Amino acid sequence: MKSTIVYILMLLFFFSCKGNAEKNMILNLSEINGQTSLDEIYKDFEYISLETSENNIFGAIDKLIVYDNKYFILDKTRMKKIYVFHEDGAFSHTIGETGSGPGEYTSIEDFTIDMEKKQLVILTYPSTVFIYNLNGDFIRKQHLTSNSMLWNIVSYTDGYVCSTNQQSAINDKLLFVFDKEFVLKNETLEPLPFQIAFPPFVSTPLQLVGSQIYYFDNFTSTLYVDATNQSECDIVQFSFEEQVSGEIFKDVQQFFMNQHEYCFFTDAIVADNVLYATFINKGKQCDLRFNLQTKESKISYAEGWRPKALFYHGSSFYSSVSPSMILEGDNLFEAKLITRFPIEIDSNPVILKYKAKSRS
Repeated sequence: MKSTIVYILMLLFFFSCKGNAEKNMILNLSEINGQTSLDEIYKDFEYISLETSENNIFGAIDKLIVYDNKYFILDKTRMKKIYVFHEDGAFSHTIGETGSGPGEYTSIEDFTIDMEKKQLVILTYPSTVFIYNLNGDFIRKQHLTSNSMLWNIVSYTDGYVCSTNQQSAINDKLLFVFDKEFVLKNETLEPLPFQIAFPPFVSTPLQLVGSQIYYFDNFTSTLYVDATNQSECDIVQFSFEEQVSGEIFKDVQQFFMNQHEYCFFTDAIVADNVLYATFINKGKQCDLRFNLQTKESKISYAEGWRPKALFYHGSSFYSSVSPSMILEGDNLFEAKLITRFPIEIDSNPVILKYKAKSRS
């Protein structure tokens, strides 16, 4: 009964977000047709190996941005800073450092690049930004809010957008919109009536596509297009055969113990007006490709492993694989090495670059 009430509340805020109901739609994911292999969806796999030395070794690629012929890589947990590599995989420099001195922070949650100002902005706990130039020189820091916890950030032409991801205080909005000087302009999108205790599974909840901000709410399976303006945003809510409410995510231990019973998204990224996503349907991994213009969709069971999309740029997706995965020869796909650095067991993580196949 309680989960039914929560689902009704979700639908109410979904349809109240915009007066024009034609902008809102629900896509049912219950009709899953056949199986799809990795090479039926993607092609042209390439490995980008990165220079590895005592000065630049890191643990994981938690986020990646391709900009100005360089790779900006966030290692969020082990080294807690940004590593910058040239297009050929050669190491350039780092940005940010843990500590208590000027330009230093205790944690790092996310980062973005302001292409207009040529600056890199690191979001840290609690809801504070550290601003650097692209060479890594510290400029300033600014506290954004005392009452809300912000976990993701993206820069766009008019400013910045940060998301709470349902993890902040109850009744907080999902998105906080700031101008270029980090003055708060707007708070938008209604949250669930309770707090979620862990971060979303999708790698990029916030995504800049052209001039629009896309936000994927993992815990209500909802995609918001042009999300900075609640009165104008387009909304797509994805529903399952046995609809799950956001309430299943309230208890972390309970969720992971019973996750095989649930349906939820694990990855979602927009590329050329198509949403490429992966979701779990009661323990089975599924692929979703949804055209945002034609509203056509293809849903199938995923045959084998799927890369977790970190970034999309210039017709290519970017993900990450470990050196051991490559050296152990899992043969998940055929890929060529396009940089000059050898891949060894103790090398840095490897960037995986690939393209989408035509759906025609």
